[in-house]
Amino acid sequence: MGGEILARLTPGGLRLDEAGIGGGTAMVDSMHVAAACAGLERWTYSLLLAKYCDDPASRREALAGAILTLELDLGLPRGAAARRMAYAVFNEWLADSLCYGCRGRGEIRSRGGLVKLCAICEGTGRAVPTARRRARQLGISVARFRQHRCENAMNRLLRELYDRQQQGLRHVYKNSVT
Repeated sequence: MGGEILARLTPGGLRLDEAGIGGGTAMVDSMHVAAACAGLERWTYSLLLAKYCDDPASRREALAGAILTLELDLGLPRGAAARRMAYAVFNEWLADSLCYGCRGRGEIRSRGGLVKLCAICEGTGRAVPTARRRARQLGISVARFRQHRCENAMNRLLRELYDRQQQGLRHVYKNSVT
């Protein structure tokens, strides 16, 4: 399912462009969407709305949750550095860039038809951000970026965002199908 249902969310409900069963347009209002999202943690709900609905208020709330995760769960000291790091990771997660090696599939098919895991993205299908690019986003040198082990914290936060996204999408799918 991916984010198909959430991608069609609008402030007034769910936009369905294709015809419903029996002709006409299927109508799912915001009550159906709220029911599908019922039971989600607040931060997970905000992450889904920020990613799939382009909701500015949810984006701010989700970013605040990312900053707290860096500071509390990952043990980074509070301050501007943690905010910049969370902002950079949050934007990476929102962009969802595809790996150039496998074009987002996570696997590469050889000429003989053998399928193997993509070595560049390690099977995730997502682009692997470089230390140079991340250091530039934070406004520090690559040496300082590596010295302070920023990459470990950023990777852990990125993994947390993707895990929350998958958890939320499974929850919405389960509640929308039943």
